[in-house]
Amino acid sequence: MVNDGISYETVRKVLGHDSPNAIRHYARLDIQMLRNCALACPAPSGTLHQFLKGGRI
Repeated sequence: MVNDGISYETVRKVLGHDSPNAIRHYARLDIQMLRNCALACPAPSGTLHQFLKGGRI
């Protein structure tokens, strides 16, 4: 169900588990699904940008 986009909370309730950790032992994460959800990382700026360019801070 989780791999079909249903939240862990919903799956937990449907299966009748009390603990949020109850489904961890058999739930598997789909790496591609995680990649699709990842946020783009902004380009470094300010002090970090200066540091990465080898400049002094």
